[in-house]
Amino acid sequence: MSLMNNFSWFRHFQWHHHRPWLVWLAHGALVSPAAAVLIISCIVRSDRIESGAIRLGPECLMQQMIGRNCPGCGMTRAFCSVSHGEFRTAYRYNPLILVYYPAAVLALVGGLFSFVWYLKTKGAPPYVA
Repeated sequence: MSLMNNFSWFRHFQWHHHRPWLVWLAHGALVSPAAAVLIISCIVRSDRIESGAIRLGPECLMQQMIGRNCPGCGMTRAFCSVSHGEFRTAYRYNPLILVYYPAAVLALVGGLFSFVWYLKTKGAPPYVA
């Protein structure tokens, strides 16, 4: 069985066969986190996080318990660096930024395009003004 056969349902998936609240929930779950991460990374500079002037979350639990970096360590600073055009700095913070930043952008853009397409084909639900 090929890999494409495993994802054949995805090609035939049609939003207009589902309840509007489910469509809104699915798109919100996809777009909201990506939008939040990208907006925050555009506002905050990585040097402010590095200096401790801004704290966006708790310290890494793995770092505290084991004393070693986890695969996600430095990702917040890396996102902020990429958003401000500091690509080498971002790569030094965490090389996985080469995967995660484009994935966040694609999730945001793809989710927005999919939602706009849904609204054009199905129309907005009656409870939306």
